[in-house]
Amino acid sequence: GEIIPLVPQRSSGSALAAHGALCGGYVFGKTGTILSPGFPDFYPNSLNCTWTIEGNKFHLVFHTFHLEENHDYLSITEDGNFLVPVARLTGSVLPPSVKAGLFGNFSAQLRFISDFSMSYEGFNITFSEPCEDPGVPAFSRRMGFRFRVGDSLAFSCFHGYRLEGDSKITCLGGGRRVWSNTLPRCIAECGASSLGPEGVLLSPNFPSNYDNNHECIYRITTEKGKGIRLKAESFSLQDGDYLKNYFGIEKPTIISKFTRLAERN
Repeated sequence: GEIIPLVPQRSSGSALAAHGALCGGYVFGKTGTILSPGFPDFYPNSLNCTWTIEGNKFHLVFHTFHLEENHDYLSITEDGNFLVPVARLTGSVLPPSVKAGLFGNFSAQLRFISDFSMSYEGFNITFSEPCEDPGVPAFSRRMGFRFRVGDSLAFSCFHGYRLEGDSKITCLGGGRRVWSNTLPRCIAECGASSLGPEGVLLSPNFPSNYDNNHECIYRITTEKGKGIRLKAESFSLQDGDYLKNYFGIEKPTIISKFTRLAERN
């Protein structure tokens, strides 16, 4: 992301270190980068730096992280209370991304403390405002749960429904966080084919009412020599509407005709 100039605030230690990385300040924008003072060189000793990110909600992603274990640390909070931070990080293990501003707060604070001895490369952190949760279309399942820039979500329909639209959407960057496309829809069509030992057949628009003047053909194909058992989980037709069952391919024969669901034992 773009490195955004910081407005320096009063803090102890070096306010402006090598390469212009400030010790604390206010950060504005939907994306940006926060560097430890002196980065990529070693940070100075005896620092007390606080950065405030103004925004809605965002993800912090760590690209470099190396502090003196248990002596130098970076704390992250949303309400200015560093006694109970969202995260308190130290050492050289690259931390996972941190979500901030997700609970109605419109700012987050990062405080970096270094002691009087031993210093390392410090940290390189980028932040970005995520896309909104797009939801889940009716009669579908969603794979993916992250909404950061570059993250993707994939969708698939329940049995019997056909997916209309893109099965995968991606959170795009730029001035405004948007998904690459609208959510797909899962629709029950007039007619379908089912191949295999089991399947689901749905009337058009199910579970909503079907439209008038439909003639829908559903084809079930199974292994040769195997029978087919039909079980109606839901069946409600208007007077004059019916469902016919045919058997065979070349010269199909009517084997049953239903206008209502018989009471099951």
